[in-house]
Amino acid sequence: MTLGHNSLVNAPEVWSLGRSAALRAIRLDSLSAEGWAALANYETYWGRDWAAAERAFRRADELNPSMAYNHYHYAWYLTLFGRVEEAVKEHRRAAQLDPLTPFHTVWLPAVYFGSRDFQTAYEEAKKLVEGAYADDFTAVRVFARSAAYSGHYDEAIAAAWKANELRGVIGMLALTHAAAGRTQEARRFAEELEQRPMNASRAKSLVEIYATLGDREKTLQWLAWEPPMFSLPWLFNLPPMDAFRDEPEVQALFRRMNLGLEPGRIAPVPLPPEHRDLPEAEPIG
Repeated sequence: MTLGHNSLVNAPEVWSLGRSAALRAIRLDSLSAEGWAALANYETYWGRDWAAAERAFRRADELNPSMAYNHYHYAWYLTLFGRVEEAVKEHRRAAQLDPLTPFHTVWLPAVYFGSRDFQTAYEEAKKLVEGAYADDFTAVRVFARSAAYSGHYDEAIAAAWKANELRGVIGMLALTHAAAGRTQEARRFAEELEQRPMNASRAKSLVEIYATLGDREKTLQWLAWEPPMFSLPWLFNLPPMDAFRDEPEVQALFRRMNLGLEPGRIAPVPLPPEHRDLPEAEPIG
């Protein structure tokens, strides 16, 4: 399943094969915590059978409560549905169990996006980039977005430049300038990003950027990019997407992911699995 999280490999075939491998592991050993955790991962990020995902997370935890991987991804499942207190607990548990995996620590501030507590996200992310994670690309990006959405624009733009220095990315530069109201610079960076080889991760960045700029046509254009980024539903935790929740294209997209968007509610509502976009794959081995 880890390959499916790579924006350069984000392909339906990868997720389908991962699901097949998870099911095979469970058939061979119904007490395989790793198999249940992998199935939960698949359902959360691609299969979108939300009830099945939570059952699999809990089963994996019953079988092996010390599996950091399972706690980490369960945190993101909970974040999507606005269960932020539970998500923070799960994320912290992952970091305690496996402190040497940076993702378990550096992504934690972003969990607060699920309740739009951007100030807490900013404060938590700032501790990381002012400490041991000053040069961690993900930590810097999380801080940049947290600072942008909490109104600390100068710090957000400075962090975006740091992310650019670390890996040459420009999407965060476009976003932070857009959030700060520096429209001309934001559009320049966004247009440069559009000229780069496209993948689902960059398309998702362009959705957020153009939504922040209030550009309806461009936002919907990049939202339609296929195959969609596995983490696309979490984008709607962010305020710029509020203006697009009632768009027919957005409503249809969420129905495809077995999710509903309700007025006045940030978190989506899980729906029964009517849509299963992936064909069954042959078991591996």
